[in-house]
Parts: sequence; structure tokens; C-alpha cells
Amino acid sequence: MAPNGSQQRIKILKTILPLMICWLPLVVMTLIQGNFWTGNLRDSFITNFDSQVRFLICLPILIFSEELISKRLGLILKQFKSSGFIKKKDHGAYDHILARAGRFLYSKWTLLLLIVICYIQVFGVLLFESEYTSVLTWQVAQVDGTLELNASGWWNALISRPIVFFLFLNWLLRIVVWGWILRRISQLDLMLYPIHPDLVGGLGFVGYALRFFSPIAFAFSATIAGNMADFILIEGLDLKTLALPGLTYLVLITLLFTLPLFSFTGKLVEWRERSVFENYDFALGMYRELREKLLKGFEAVDEKDLQKPYYSAVSDLNAVLENSLNMKFTPFTFKDLIPLWSMTFLPFVAVILIEVPIGDLFKLIISLLA
Repeated sequence: MAPNGSQQRIKILKTILPLMICWLPLVVMTLIQGNFWTGNLRDSFITNFDSQVRFLICLPILIFSEELISKRLGLILKQFKSSGFIKKKDHGAYDHILARAGRFLYSKWTLLLLIVICYIQVFGVLLFESEYTSVLTWQVAQVDGTLELNASGWWNALISRPIVFFLFLNWLLRIVVWGWILRRISQLDLMLYPIHPDLVGGLGFVGYALRFFSPIAFAFSATIAGNMADFILIEGLDLKTLALPGLTYLVLITLLFTLPLFSFTGKLVEWRERSVFENYDFALGMYRELREKLLKGFEAVDEKDLQKPYYSAVSDLNAVLENSLNMKFTPFTFKDLIPLWSMTFLPFVAVILIEVPIGDLFKLIISLLA
């Protein structure tokens, strides 16, 4: 059923309100302070990539994605039950797993813990950035010869950053809980189908989670990329200095979203080994029967043999057995990773273009392809 007008207004308000709290007051304060735009991108609020990306791109994505991704992950979880992967005797245990995860995610104690961690993280970041005072130009002012946070700096530290960090931590927690749910489900007495054409016993639908999480990967990457852009433009760092941290991040973000799916590796190994012997027994019996039908001497073969279905049955049987023998150990494929990697890498293209002009980049690509 399509959402009514009231639901649409609530969705819009959920996005606009955080922007009005996080970003708009900083615009007003920096306009009053005179550093909204100073004529120099090094000390202007509007040219601070980290802040603009965090509030204008990441914040809406993190908010809008919640309902969309939750619904899609819900479809994956329902599939376990509706398609018979979870036996009826374990339906109660399955429901308990989901209920327990929901209680934890929406507990007031979980909320309080996230808020505390947010403020610890904010002041930890401020302590780090204090070593690079040029990055804090629009947030600080000279008071008796020392740099102190100005009004916009305090608002950013106490209100704006904690809200965005809370959303990031909330998504990290959701990913961890998602992994916990999959782990607990994998420990149930699952019914897999080794001859399934997806080569993972029918669990291929679980791999779609990687695609569903790609907007969150983009938001994470955009924040990192915005911070890197500031350090390049303001601190004068180059891409070579940031290359290793960037590559490390790409590895970590891949592990973050794929590790939950490895929960089923043990179960897939178990079913593959079981299916090898079960299918061999079945195959030998089938080949025994087919042998009685197909075994003929050279002179006995005639044109009618070409029309018999036995040969097709042998081919189909071989294809089915091949599926079980070629079972993979992870319920995702390279194709599932492509959307995730694409959205993860996309924000860093802008960072690369800061140091490498687009014309030079095209020349480099052409030279590599030549």
C-alpha cells in the first residue's frame, strides 16, 4: 500500500529537522562570525568538505536508508522461514532470535550507551584535530592569545557532530546485530538444498544484503573522503600519504559487511560433505537402472534410440549432481560485492580529482589501456 500524505510529511520532516538542528545553526553562526565565506577556502565554513559532506549528504542518507534497508533485510529473514530453511520445530527459536535482537536495538540502555560513546568520540576527534588547528579554523577564535572554540565550534561539538555520530554508530550497531542474527540462525538445524543452482544450498538470497547495505557504505566513505579532502586542501597532504589508510579502509569496510555472511560457512561445508555421499549413492542407483536401458551392442543401436528420454535424463542428472559437488562456502558472489565496492569507492573519486585534474586522469587511463 502506498504511503499516505501524512507518512510522506513525516519522512520529509525526519530529514529536514536534523538538517535544521545540525547544519542551519552553523550557517547562521558562521555568517554572524564572518567566516561562512572569508574569500579563502582554507578557513571558510562553506568550503569545509568534511562538514558539508557530513551534514548535507551523509545525514539524509543515514536517515532515509533506515526504513528502506530494514524492509529489505526483513525480506531476507522472512525467506528463511517461508522457504522451509528453518524446520517447524525451530520456528519458536527463530522468532525468539528476532525478538531478542529487536529488544536490544530499541532498548533505552542501548540508546544511552550510544549517546555516551558519541560524546566520547566527539571530544576524541577534537583532541586529534587540535593538532591540526588549520582544520578547525571556522570553529575557533583567538582569546587572549589562545585558540578557543567559538559559538559555532561549541554547537558543532555539543549538538551537530554527536547527532551525526549517533546515526553512524546506530548503523554500526545494526550491522553487528545483523551479524548476530545470522550467526544464531546458522546454528539452527537448517534444511539446505545442495542441488540448488545457486551453488550455496539455496542461501544465495542472503548475499543480497551486501547490495542493500551499499548506501550505508557510501555514507561511511563520503565522511572519510570529505575528511581526506580537507587534509589535502588545508594541511597540504598528498594522495600518496593517504593511500595506505584509504586502502586499509576499503579492506575493513568490505569485512564489515561480509563477515556476517560467513556465519553460514560451517553449515555449507557440512551440507556439501553430506551431499557428496548421499548423491553418490543416488547417482549409482540411477546409473545402474539406466545402464539396463542404455547398454547395447554396436549392431543393436538404431534410429529409435535417438528419441528415447534416457540420454536427456543422464545429462540432467549429471547437471544436478554437479551443483552439489561445486557448492561454495559463502552465500555471496563477486556480483554481490560489485555494488558495495562501487558505492564505497565512489566518494574517493572526488578526492582523487582534487590532486589529479580530470584531463590528466583521462590521459592516464588511456595510456594504461593502450
